[in-house]
Amino acid sequence: MRSKEFPVRFIVGFNSQTKSIRQTIDMLINLMLFFLLSCSSIPRGDAERPDIVLISIDTLRADHLSCYGYERDTTPFIDSLAADSILFERAFSTSSWTLPAHTTIMTGYPSLSHRIVDEQFSIPADQPRIATALQTSGWATGAVVSASFVSRLYGFDRGFDFFEDFGLNGDNKRNLDAEIDAEDIVDRALQWYQTLPPKQSAFLFLHFYDAHYTCDPPSPHSTRYDPPLSPDAPRYKSYPHYQKNPLSAEELTHQINQYDESIHYVDTQIKRLFTQLQQADRSVRWIITSDHGEEFGERGSWGHGHTLFKEQLHIPLIVSAPASKREKTLVGLHDIAPTIAQWAGVPWTSEGISLLGDIPQRSILSETSRFSANRLSLTTASHRLDWDVHNDTVLLFDHERDFSERSATSNSARSNELKQALISELGQPWIANTSGLLRASKGKILFQNTLRTELDLKEGMRWQAIPFDTRLRLGTDATYYTAIGNKVPTQSSPIQVSTTHQTSDVELSPALKEHLKQLGYISD
Repeated sequence: MRSKEFPVRFIVGFNSQTKSIRQTIDMLINLMLFFLLSCSSIPRGDAERPDIVLISIDTLRADHLSCYGYERDTTPFIDSLAADSILFERAFSTSSWTLPAHTTIMTGYPSLSHRIVDEQFSIPADQPRIATALQTSGWATGAVVSASFVSRLYGFDRGFDFFEDFGLNGDNKRNLDAEIDAEDIVDRALQWYQTLPPKQSAFLFLHFYDAHYTCDPPSPHSTRYDPPLSPDAPRYKSYPHYQKNPLSAEELTHQINQYDESIHYVDTQIKRLFTQLQQADRSVRWIITSDHGEEFGERGSWGHGHTLFKEQLHIPLIVSAPASKREKTLVGLHDIAPTIAQWAGVPWTSEGISLLGDIPQRSILSETSRFSANRLSLTTASHRLDWDVHNDTVLLFDHERDFSERSATSNSARSNELKQALISELGQPWIANTSGLLRASKGKILFQNTLRTELDLKEGMRWQAIPFDTRLRLGTDATYYTAIGNKVPTQSSPIQVSTTHQTSDVELSPALKEHLKQLGYISD
């Protein structure tokens, strides 16, 4: 871990090889700006309209927080915050990887609706998001993020007056090596606060990446659960490596220790932010959550994005409230934006609900289609159905008796009932304008409750494609269509989709592609 003399923003690009006079001048200007800001103070806020701070700790599974029953004291500060808040015991994500889950957080729509389910798609410019709603209502909006999947590359900057993503476009090796840590994030957030006028209410979004691969917290956190490492000690390798080389017991223990140490490190930095805002006499409402969790060999696999088991879907969710409470009702990430909107008093419409009132019983549909995976999940108050679409197999977990999902059943009356409910939620948005043989690649065709890769179409037939970016071709035509992106069919096309999502394809740099490959998001 590097020394922490200055925030990343002010040292990126400076090394012993720097020869450009202009680069040196820019660096000195940035350093002067940093010292000027360091001498400034955070102005007092508006007590009648408290700030809203939304924190997402990437890859944080709920059962590794001490306030969720973990045996280690990983989150002492978050625990104290939870003691004066609503802690949602059963909060579930709508995906098991970063991009679709954070799109849900910002829009209030699950993956089934926003359909940003692949790294080649960005959030549409006309998609309403909570930051824009607050910005247009006079709130100061700021964000500091630490991963490409929540950067301006994918449209997450829209709606923010201030957006710091540290140039996460794939060209900066320091960023790709995950060297933007929690201290950098909090430093930049506090510097932004210093620029606000007095009594200006603020909405701040912070994204922490420390609990994500490679989990390398600074000292003294790095030895909280592990002894100091020797040079030849086992260290993290890429996700694909562990798919072919199962972890030894020693490696698994070490990686869980590093994960927990990283969580504790983030907890201390959130406390630092809280303390600084409290000393500035700013009233703040907090939301602390995660986009997804992480597997550590529970199912014979490691990482995230390729399955939808509880280790990946069950995430923490803590929301400020006048009275503390532990809420057992099922909730989801799509409920965060409506909650923020109610706090801010701004108009908002989405599929989620505010968590500040009575919460009805609902189900949550989750999905992932990373690599060759193609999975759907339906979580209810009592069960979770896991549908492996690629292999057309289902598992049913009884959350009332076995919330840890240690055992499962299949082909029962209840699993068939929930599978039909899931299929009903998917709908049949595709319709044939002509006849011909329909072929699917990178997915399946769902017609009359049956999965297939080919379907003999007749005009007027309807079907669904899973995942939502499945490529569909008719006959020998080389043209393919998808329900999202630049290949959405028009009304004059041989096939048509009733719900379209126009968005631009994302151009990934070679360096970013290589980085995503190492993280396990792109295969060869």
